[in-house]
Amino acid sequence: MERSRLHLEEHLGESFRARLVIIGGDGAATLGYSRGARMCPTGSAPTIGRAGRSMDFLGGENSKSRSRTAFVRKGAGAEQRGIGASTVLLLGASQPPTTSAKSSKPASPSPSQIYHPASKTMSHALTQKVLPKQAEALMSGRAKVTTYESTGGRTTKKFAQHNLSLIPAIPAGSIIHDNCAGSGTVSRLILEQQKDVKIHATDIDQPFLDALSEDVARNSWPIQVSNQRSESTEFDNDFFDYDIANIGVIFWTGAGLDGVKEVHRTLKPGGTALINCWESITWMLPIIIVHKQFRGDAPFPAPPINWTDGQQLKRIILEAGFKDEKLSLERHEVVAVIPETEFRGWAEKTWAYLAGIGGWHQVDDEKWDEEVDRLADVLRQQPGTTVEDGNVSMKASQWVAVVQK
Repeated sequence: MERSRLHLEEHLGESFRARLVIIGGDGAATLGYSRGARMCPTGSAPTIGRAGRSMDFLGGENSKSRSRTAFVRKGAGAEQRGIGASTVLLLGASQPPTTSAKSSKPASPSPSQIYHPASKTMSHALTQKVLPKQAEALMSGRAKVTTYESTGGRTTKKFAQHNLSLIPAIPAGSIIHDNCAGSGTVSRLILEQQKDVKIHATDIDQPFLDALSEDVARNSWPIQVSNQRSESTEFDNDFFDYDIANIGVIFWTGAGLDGVKEVHRTLKPGGTALINCWESITWMLPIIIVHKQFRGDAPFPAPPINWTDGQQLKRIILEAGFKDEKLSLERHEVVAVIPETEFRGWAEKTWAYLAGIGGWHQVDDEKWDEEVDRLADVLRQQPGTTVEDGNVSMKASQWVAVVQK
């Protein structure tokens, strides 16, 4: 942990502190997403407690906050800067934002008041634009599916394999919800063990559903594919024997709660849900480091690091109506192993898939190869990475909940 913090501070300065704590000149701030915020695809910013004072993660039991504002305090105060529908307070300004009597919205700072961590060295324009041609080639249509499945998808498949091993064998005749199915990783694993089932695979990312639908038709699999939001499905009450959401909860509204409520509604009494979230990802911080190096002052929405202790996952499951005595929660770690001969390509696909969280910029077209090379270098040095025997191995971990209705 300490090594990770120092590694980040070397590149980003003390304004960015790894994991749960951000260090400021007058104390520490605790980081957590606000109730109602989403990471992707909307890119809403997280909520961060003011310096020296911890906050209730995601509007806990006594919190009524539904803010989409992120506060980072350093020294005497901070200024605000908008990111889409969200507001982020950048570090280093001398006074907190002010409000007028007629409006609750803070006044906008002048450009000179906004902290630019790389302004002394960055000279190129950071004009936001559409996907760079290099990213477009990897993120359009079916290519998007291939890009994901060959990078982060390798890890989430390992998560799914482990999580299915936590429950008894699925009996014949079961009705299953592959929730946030993507291209059907969970469905495919289930059918390897039990073909006499009915699976409903839902997602909102159509290219992934198209890929799954093609395979369903080709193989005559017992899977019905539909584009539905996890928070509001068309299924009846008490419909499923199993609901399995593999790395879906972090994208659901209400800090995950809205989707878990729908899981509870549609699950039969006695039915089982498997819900997991990221705990740590070795390659996320290097993405931010490269973002800062090449894009300078451009904001990058923080990853959902408030999920790291598993307590947010537990809280929303219980708040959705499940009972504590029916819930088990565990941390599980896997290792993504990439041959060194393929690692640069893996880094490029990962940059294409994740760097857009910070918005695409003109510099990405101009310096794409430099960005990818830098990402590969930082990844090799990152805590959690080992390079040996011709392979690059990177750790990733999850929290997984098994709960019965």
